[in-house]
Amino acid sequence: MKKRLLSILAIIILGAVPLVAQNLSDLIISEVVVDNETGLVDENGEHTPWIELTNTSQGTVNYAGCFLTDDPDVPKKYMIPKGVIANRLGARQVTILRPSFPIRRGTTLYLVSTDGKTFIDSIVIPSDLPADMSVRKIARDNKKMDFRTDPAPAVPTPGVMNTEGIIES
Repeated sequence: MKKRLLSILAIIILGAVPLVAQNLSDLIISEVVVDNETGLVDENGEHTPWIELTNTSQGTVNYAGCFLTDDPDVPKKYMIPKGVIANRLGARQVTILRPSFPIRRGTTLYLVSTDGKTFIDSIVIPSDLPADMSVRKIARDNKKMDFRTDPAPAVPTPGVMNTEGIIES
C-alpha cells in the first residue's frame, strides 16, 4: 500500500512538472551580418561577421557539437565547441556565433545537427547585402514562433529576438 501511494504521488508530482526535452530542430539561424564595419565587436575588440541562433522552443537546447557551413557538400566545416556551458540556449533565447570560416554574400549558411548529416536550418545571404546590415528571419507569430525570412536588409539587432508581433500573411 505504501509503495502504491508513493508511486501515485510520484506520478502526480512528475505530471505537474513540465518535462521539456531539447530538440535541435527548434534552432534557427535568425540573423547574419557579413560585413560588420561599425557594429558588434568580438572578444578581441574587432568588428567580425556574426551569426545569430534562436531557440524557438520552451526548453533549453544544447547546441554544442552542431556544425555551421556554407557548403552542403562539407557539412562539418565548423563545429560549435563541445564542453562549453554557454552552448546551452534557454527557451526563446538567442546567441551570437562567429565561425572560423569567412561568411560571404551570395551564399547559403546551414546549421547542421551533431550527427554531421542532418540539416536543421539555413539562410540565404543576398549578394547585395550592404555593409553593417543583416539578413534576418522575423517571427510572424510570437506564440507559435513561425519565422519567415525578411527580404529587406535590416539594421542588426544582435542578441534580441526578431519579432514584429503577429503578422498577417
